[in-house]
Amino acid sequence: MAASTMLKRLLGRGKTSEQAAGAPASIDVSDPKAAVEAKTPVAAPKLKPKRGTKSMRDSDIKDELGRSAEQIAAEAAQEFDIDAVVRKAAAMPDAVFEKTPTKTTVADASAPSATPAQQSQIAARTAPATPVAAPKARVTVEGGHIQLPSPSVEAIAQTRKARAAYWDAIGVSDVDFLGYPVSPQVLGMPAWPTQTQRFRVIRTQNSLIIASEGLSDPFGTFDTRGQGNGFGVEVFLEICGGQELAAEDIRKTWAFKAVEHVARIFAFGQDLAAMVHDNDVLSVDLPSNCVPAGWIVPGVAEPAGALLNIGQPSGRVNIAGMPLGPVRAVPLTPIYPEELESCLIEGASERRALANDLLTAGIGHRMKTSRTSLR
Repeated sequence: MAASTMLKRLLGRGKTSEQAAGAPASIDVSDPKAAVEAKTPVAAPKLKPKRGTKSMRDSDIKDELGRSAEQIAAEAAQEFDIDAVVRKAAAMPDAVFEKTPTKTTVADASAPSATPAQQSQIAARTAPATPVAAPKARVTVEGGHIQLPSPSVEAIAQTRKARAAYWDAIGVSDVDFLGYPVSPQVLGMPAWPTQTQRFRVIRTQNSLIIASEGLSDPFGTFDTRGQGNGFGVEVFLEICGGQELAAEDIRKTWAFKAVEHVARIFAFGQDLAAMVHDNDVLSVDLPSNCVPAGWIVPGVAEPAGALLNIGQPSGRVNIAGMPLGPVRAVPLTPIYPEELESCLIEGASERRALANDLLTAGIGHRMKTSRTSLR
């Protein structure tokens, strides 16, 4: 082998090691084929870092800061410790909503915009808390003395005086009221504004009136239902005739039981007062002992009922002179089972139509036992 050939091989061996290390290779122009292939350099494939084998542990994997996977997980758990957040929130006192200055920020145009659903959720979370009105104070202290919001003696006296004046303009009231030896609310009946539950008897030239006496009394000191004139109503039934009956006999009649029953309904359903103040005509079922004998035929025509709030003569709708709020005198007029059925089927229009028919027939709100059914 010539010395020049040996020298070329030695030089080529050094270049091969340089090419393995990434150095550019020289082109042998004496070999045309090698020259053509060398014109299009081929990029060396990028070597991917080897993944840990099954025998490697998590602690062997390091990030750019030299932290192992175990250290990264521990730091994340410490940063997002939900249990610690909950414990901290539970130990905090009740939140007090205060106005905080808002910061004006410029939206990043490159940031993705929120969807309408996301915007509504954000608005709900960031909306200011709606203040809740504090309950009206029922107790005040003046000069160290506790003042209870009880109705004044003058208000009670004026209420009872206004009721007496209202009925005195219509007829003559009995001196004694129809009451109870024990208040019915103690026995589980609906409570009136005070424990006094009684009824007034008024006698006119052609009729007998039985009226509740106390639904419009001012509420007591510790009554949470209000501070006005009770339920704002008194219920009555006016019967054509019967003004000669004695008080002890009146108490045994179906008419007294009807007034007693409806008065308890108004005491139980306190919202009814607002409806009659709006001039609504209401209907209600009546038990068999609250209507005249013969009005109910068991299994054929039952139950009977009553219309409430049929129009009265001018000047008799409201009880004037009440100190704490308006009070309405509400008449109840018993109706036949077939009349009640038509009201239940047709609704408000039929109730008004039946009330108008009673007024046209000259009966109106009064109870006339001899009348026939209008339906």
